[in-house]
Amino acid sequence: MNWIKDIASLEGRYGASGDASLRKVATRMTPLYRKWIMASRLCVLSTVGPDGTDGSPRGDDGPAVKELDEHTLAMPDWRGNNRLD
Repeated sequence: MNWIKDIASLEGRYGASGDASLRKVATRMTPLYRKWIMASRLCVLSTVGPDGTDGSPRGDDGPAVKELDEHTLAMPDWRGNNRLD
């Protein structure tokens, strides 16, 4: 298996990002993103580490996350399987 060890190698493998993918990046919450996120009843918190990936679903009767400010979202930390991956 060949490992990609730096950003330059990764970019060399995939090439330049397309314009459409760059235009959708936002540094803050936009009105459209806010409407979509606040209507969501489910989100998945995903983490990646040396041992692989893990996804932890979060959902509720109301919005699954809360906007703290235009740069920060908070999600509940309910007791579940007590795994701290």
